[in-house]
Amino acid sequence: MLKVLKLLEKIKWPLIAGSGKKWLLPTVATVVFILAVLIAGNALAIFEVSYLDRFYPNTKIGSIDLSGLTKDQAFDLLNKVSDDLSRQSIQVEYQGDSGDQIILLDRFSNPDSANNYLDYDIYQTVYDNFNVGRTGNWFKRLADQWLLWQGYRPARAVLKLDKDYIKRIIVGQLSDLESKAADAAPLINCLGDNCQIEISLEKSGQSFNYDQALNNWEKNLELFRNNPIELEKVIVNPSVKKAEAEVLIGRLSDFLLSSSTPEFHYQDKSWRIDKIDLAKVIKFESGQGSIYLSVDEESFFQWFKDNIGDELDIPAQNATVKISAGKVASLSPHKNGQTTDSQQAFLDFKAKVINYDFNDLNFELRVVSTTPEVMTGNINDLGIKEIIGLGESSFAGSPTNRRKNIKNGSNRLNGLLIKPDEEFSLVKTLLPVDASTGYFPELVIKGNKTVPEYGGGLCQIGTTVFRAALSSGLPILERQNHSYSVTYYLEGGLPGVDATIYDPKPDLRFKNDTGNYILIQSYIIGDRLYFEFWGDKDGRTAVRTKPKTWGLKSPPPTKIIESADLAPGQKKCTETAHKGISAAFDYIVNYPDGRTATTTFTSVYKPWQEVCLIGAVVVATSTAAVDDLPVDNP
Repeated sequence: MLKVLKLLEKIKWPLIAGSGKKWLLPTVATVVFILAVLIAGNALAIFEVSYLDRFYPNTKIGSIDLSGLTKDQAFDLLNKVSDDLSRQSIQVEYQGDSGDQIILLDRFSNPDSANNYLDYDIYQTVYDNFNVGRTGNWFKRLADQWLLWQGYRPARAVLKLDKDYIKRIIVGQLSDLESKAADAAPLINCLGDNCQIEISLEKSGQSFNYDQALNNWEKNLELFRNNPIELEKVIVNPSVKKAEAEVLIGRLSDFLLSSSTPEFHYQDKSWRIDKIDLAKVIKFESGQGSIYLSVDEESFFQWFKDNIGDELDIPAQNATVKISAGKVASLSPHKNGQTTDSQQAFLDFKAKVINYDFNDLNFELRVVSTTPEVMTGNINDLGIKEIIGLGESSFAGSPTNRRKNIKNGSNRLNGLLIKPDEEFSLVKTLLPVDASTGYFPELVIKGNKTVPEYGGGLCQIGTTVFRAALSSGLPILERQNHSYSVTYYLEGGLPGVDATIYDPKPDLRFKNDTGNYILIQSYIIGDRLYFEFWGDKDGRTAVRTKPKTWGLKSPPPTKIIESADLAPGQKKCTETAHKGISAAFDYIVNYPDGRTATTTFTSVYKPWQEVCLIGAVVVATSTAAVDDLPVDNP
């Protein structure tokens, strides 16, 4: 400003008005404007330089203020905040019969089950919020900075939340408080051809607003706030009422008394729906302002499966293959199958009922022959010639049941063929994970008890298959690291190249884009698990860098939980301590057409405390006065 005054004095500002030289006015205005712009530009430049590698002022995620921090400082702060939050319980508030109620669910992360239903992406969070006001043209950057300063660009965390998993847990806890709406339904009691028809009274149901509550909760988590999940009751109204359905009693009576009985035919076989079963599949339905007779889809398909499908349906079986002396050989020939078109049978029957056409209720079934995808004659035409990728890992130190599960899981994948362009899902391939498919339970901690959970050790399968897919140069569609680092998944002593799986999420998915089939071969030598991917090399090369590690953190102190399942004083540790660390590696695929695809896999492993159960000590009652007891009495 002092420079501006001196300039005005030099051009004799007081004489301008009376000098008659009107052209001086715009000149002075221009000079003032230019100086103002220079001053503002200079201040803005100083501001930009000051915050070149620091977060702009008023960058806040909830109550977490990142203003003035470097990216490294912000990462350390947010990583600690997310670690602390991941150890918290989930609180659910709902309306019970006796007023507002509260339940506590498990922690966000449970290392024993491999399922982390909340994962903060701290790297992306830091990157996204640091770049606010730094991308786009000059005007956009300035506008974004101003909006940030004024509080119109609130920062949020990037996270993955498995709301479906949380919903299933809550529904399981509150299932006794929910009830389905019940439509008015026909009650048919037949003795021979004499049928008595009544109609049940409709009932309203009750549920909770799960989706809305979880969406609100997710928005709070984006601000690092673990507020309670607040559920409100929702009344579910029936769609068919008794008063409306009573007009259909005559129609239903005509149906039951008709000489024709619903009967399905195939060749020389037939299946009849008797009146007892008919009473189960007929229902009232509403639509377009009217009530009419219809067929309950679920009940019909259950009847169809029990009576027809189990007899006629035969699944096709692929020819299974193995590698012998470097060549493809058949283990067993393919088998054709057949399937009954139950959907068409349902539609034909329903059309008759809806249209009250009870004169002819005979239905011819359509049975379709099915062939497997891989047939014996074309095994040698699948393009399987050589090993295109190999994955391996060590499970040394695993307990007996974990070893059994690893062997069972690898056997289920051995000989599996992945079609060209197929998106392979490891979770779907391994399901169901229970005793019926040969899996064994491993004890995990739930609350203050240890309970068996099937499939412990399948993450060894996930990690090894992940490495085989990387070695083959395949596109990885979905992969998640474990929440903590353990020796089973180290590679060359380093973490970072692992994959956790759990039904239904997280999953390991990749795509076979080689243009040929891929054959999976698995085997175990000592304490090492191997997966070979066989196919036809197309000239691509895949490399991955050695994982870089940083941010080593010590675990929290041991957590002791009293348990009634153990003898008094007995101690059983269910979770071992693990140091926190971060790791990253680059996955680079070079294609024969000159393309290069690079993916960086970043893993953040949280420090995990040792957790031990200890048998509760029962203290005998005493007649001694409280003041007479020693201070350290339990």
